[in-house]
Amino acid sequence: MKDKPEIAVIMSACKRDHFEEQFKALSDQSVRPSVFYMYQNLPQYDLRDFCKKNKIIHIYSDKDFGCYGRFTVPLLVQAEYCLIIDDDTIPGPRWIENCLRCHKKYNAAVGSMGQRLPPVSIKQKAFIYQEGRYCVRKKEGEGLYEVEGLRQDHRVDYILHNYFFRKEWIKYFWSLDPLYYHIFEDFHFGITMALAGIPVYVAKQETLEEAGSIKWAYQYDEHRGMDRPLDDLQQIKKYYDYVWKKGWRPLCVREKGLIGRWLTSRALIDT
Repeated sequence: MKDKPEIAVIMSACKRDHFEEQFKALSDQSVRPSVFYMYQNLPQYDLRDFCKKNKIIHIYSDKDFGCYGRFTVPLLVQAEYCLIIDDDTIPGPRWIENCLRCHKKYNAAVGSMGQRLPPVSIKQKAFIYQEGRYCVRKKEGEGLYEVEGLRQDHRVDYILHNYFFRKEWIKYFWSLDPLYYHIFEDFHFGITMALAGIPVYVAKQETLEEAGSIKWAYQYDEHRGMDRPLDDLQQIKKYYDYVWKKGWRPLCVREKGLIGRWLTSRALIDT
């Protein structure tokens, strides 16, 4: 690996206007990105001057491709690594350094938050649980963050908010057609990496400097995607069936040696 790896950062402008703060945080990284992209899905912000001033490659689509449009950018990027970062996420100054550390240790895709699905997910055909979730949590009444639960790297089924990976791996993301374009990109990323044999990790984050997101409140605004309306429950079940038929199994099944054995994995729920 080169002493200074080429890292392309793909930001996105969609619903939030934290892009200036985010760009500064990314520019001040201990391992600085080599190139910045701004993928803009909707026209509510005029970012032409901002991108020109900061030498950001601006990609604008007048069609809304939902959460997935930004994942097309790595197909054209000339870099060793890519970091796709959500518009609600402000990283600490050593986050990319931390991503590289975790990636090199496990040859894995890396995120700042993620989930290891419990066995009950098989029966319920769902992806969102409090159990098995790894993230930086805010202390009650304080402006800082505790890192309980993140004092070690955790292998998970999917990651959120940050997606750090080798550029060449993006082909696996697009090897499986999405069912929907407005939701589930986090699930889709983790599942397609798993189908390709690539592990997915949440990196340990013992300090704010190495954390992937230090502005927790930004992820709990009115645009928060994890507050799924009830109508999405059937979409989740349909997507779960879709990837199951493609051969995906959650870690709780794979680590028991139960790949492809539906009856046995159902029995696992009752143990």
